[in-house]
Amino acid sequence: MFENSKNYVPLEEDINVASVVRLTVNAVLKPQSINVCPVGLKNNPSFGSTKLLEISPVASGYVSTEPGLMISNTVVNFNKNRKFPLMIVNNTNKSIRLKRGCVVGKASHLEEINLVNVNQSQGTSGLKKLDESEISVPQEFKKDILRMIRDNEDVFATSDKDLGCTDTVQMTIDTGITHLLD
Repeated sequence: MFENSKNYVPLEEDINVASVVRLTVNAVLKPQSINVCPVGLKNNPSFGSTKLLEISPVASGYVSTEPGLMISNTVVNFNKNRKFPLMIVNNTNKSIRLKRGCVVGKASHLEEINLVNVNQSQGTSGLKKLDESEISVPQEFKKDILRMIRDNEDVFATSDKDLGCTDTVQMTIDTGITHLLD
């Protein structure tokens, strides 16, 4: 607690100043809109040699207290000019004005894990193992369905590996006593 004559200021631990993400321009967010706003970091962030940063919403301040105003979690490639776009969603029925310098998020170091270059992907090798006997549709539609799957291999998956490039993040959903539909 800091006391100065009649003013009392509670001192709380704040996030690292170098990791504060601020708007670089004034922004007017129209009702029910998604906005991509230019943001930036301070001059000397202490992220070392990392190139990837995770941007997440702040837990305090105007942006966090305004219901319906959401900052998307974002991974950005940190560059020399320290500026990048950030998606801000206004789910309210009113326009919201954010001033230049307004704190909208915080940046933290992101460790690179198993990066896959899109141009060097293994392709759709999993779909070549498609077992046609597992497709249970009436015989009159089977030929059309198989053709559609073959023509659109990039949107179908035969295994979990086809859905992502890593198994680092795994999730389970607790359904309680509810049983899955057959």
